[in-house]
Amino acid sequence: MKTGISRMLSIAVLLLLSSGCSPNRQKVNVTPVASPSPAGELVPWKTIERVAVMQGHEDPIFSLAISPDRTVLLAGSFDGTVREWDIKTGKPLREWQLANSASAIQFSPDGKSFVTGDGGGNVRRWNANTGKLEAAYVGHPFIVTDVAISPDGKILATGSWDRTVKLWNLATGQLLRTIAGHAQPIQSIAFSPDGKRIVSADYDGFVKLWDVNTGKFLRAYAGNSFPVHRVLFSSDGQKIATASQDGTIRSWDVKSGLGTATIQAHSEAVTDIASIDAGKVLVSTSGDGTVKFWDIATRRQLNTLKGNVILKMASSNDGSWLATGDRDGTIELLKGI
Repeated sequence: MKTGISRMLSIAVLLLLSSGCSPNRQKVNVTPVASPSPAGELVPWKTIERVAVMQGHEDPIFSLAISPDRTVLLAGSFDGTVREWDIKTGKPLREWQLANSASAIQFSPDGKSFVTGDGGGNVRRWNANTGKLEAAYVGHPFIVTDVAISPDGKILATGSWDRTVKLWNLATGQLLRTIAGHAQPIQSIAFSPDGKRIVSADYDGFVKLWDVNTGKFLRAYAGNSFPVHRVLFSSDGQKIATASQDGTIRSWDVKSGLGTATIQAHSEAVTDIASIDAGKVLVSTSGDGTVKFWDIATRRQLNTLKGNVILKMASSNDGSWLATGDRDGTIELLKGI
């Protein structure tokens, strides 16, 4: 029964992300449009190289992660498979089969292990070298929508449709605390750069900040009235940004809680956002089939790529690589020059 319910929840996530999307499966060349920036201004990622197109998944890509040393990419699919890809060659290396849809994946900061979350509420840690299972974190009864690891590599955070965020000792698997402050399913979570706070976003658009050591509620960020698909901190930890079902990207000042910007970024849901170029550029993906690059300081659009409906995205820790996963199971690896 749990497996059936879990699959239904995974399907619901897929339908939510894909709502309003065109069924067009045609691949479009990855070529940046002319930048609207003034002549002579340096535009980050002005030259974008499509390094590889990775095909092998038959179902939509639900999760992506690039290793800290930028040698491999992990991709999780709706069918429960997790594949490891060689970034240099674009070739598949290994494969794992999860019990349910591979809804979340994240490398540890040292790259020695990675964590997966699936549609059945299962959370697992794997040895990145041997590929063997190292630990299980038991506590979520429903789909785990996001996983995050603190910058020091000590704490694992998991967000679920059971409306909780759980904090674990990554090494021992011990549950440290459960944060139960949302009335709707958790969609996304993120640690602050210093690891002292964690932000969570839910299906109703509520965004909340918590103290990692105590689990205490610190602040809420108002403005979203639609599901939030991704929340993240700025590289300096002073702002929070969200990707919303209504096509907007919003940002807030972490300390004051005041909104700092609202960008009507896409005509369909913003399915994911990521930071590149040392935190100077924000990248957004959408059900409208575009990938857009934004100058964080000025909020101006820098570049647009056109292609398939992108569901998930991952950037490398140095901001030089970007991986996108689409509804057809195709992964594209991009490099900024």
